[in-house]
Amino acid sequence: MYFVFVYEKKMNFKFIRNALLTPYAGLHGDLETFTQKEFNLHLQNIFRQLPKFDIFHIDIHPSVRFNLDIEGFQIMKKRTNILRLEDKDLIHKNFKPALQRQIKKFNTHLKFISSQDTTPLYNLLQQSLAKRDEKINFTLGYLQKLYKHCKLHDAGHLFYAIDENNNYHAGLLLVHDATHSYYVCGGSNSLFPNSGAMSGLMWQAIQTSIALGKSYFDFEGSMITGINNFFKNFAPQEYSYWNIQKNNSLIFKLFNKK
Repeated sequence: MYFVFVYEKKMNFKFIRNALLTPYAGLHGDLETFTQKEFNLHLQNIFRQLPKFDIFHIDIHPSVRFNLDIEGFQIMKKRTNILRLEDKDLIHKNFKPALQRQIKKFNTHLKFISSQDTTPLYNLLQQSLAKRDEKINFTLGYLQKLYKHCKLHDAGHLFYAIDENNNYHAGLLLVHDATHSYYVCGGSNSLFPNSGAMSGLMWQAIQTSIALGKSYFDFEGSMITGINNFFKNFAPQEYSYWNIQKNNSLIFKLFNKK
């Protein structure tokens, strides 16, 4: 068993957390061989070896089903939506009717492409966040580096929906491991809000995952009601996963209250 995290310093604060655009970190390994007692002992040993930090914030993969009990740390449950990848036709049949109509619209008016260019996706992400008065928290260079690393290990795909005039309607980044595919990020063009682009792209990503032999498609959930409702249209199952937090900095607590 091992524990994966990013350790970084920012504004004189030391952080242990998930990497940007990385949905889960923390515990990995052949955990099925452990009993709950053995798991707890290993976990306590890992946490005794952590470097000094001000802020600790880690999301654990949903496959970790053990109970977590770490003295001094706040343990919370978060939720994600995961689709089990079996028969493609049955999956499509279970989609909500409104989603099926959006996918049909996509197939009629738009074209699906695979690309190596992350710039359009970055622009689409900025547009999507701007609609919620939010700003993107990573650079184009970071997205390019992430995608390049995924391609190097044959673990990622970049998909776009374009029209006959080569306008980009939507884009998404799909990443996968041995068993799961993950919808890492995606954005849509605010000029074409009803084109069915994201619905069609997500369906393409699911079909690609099936073709790759993956067992699960993780939408990664969302605290934003509209996005969460969109994911629910695909009839996934809701899974819980652990979030571990600790704040050792009074200054950071005060900073966040401003």
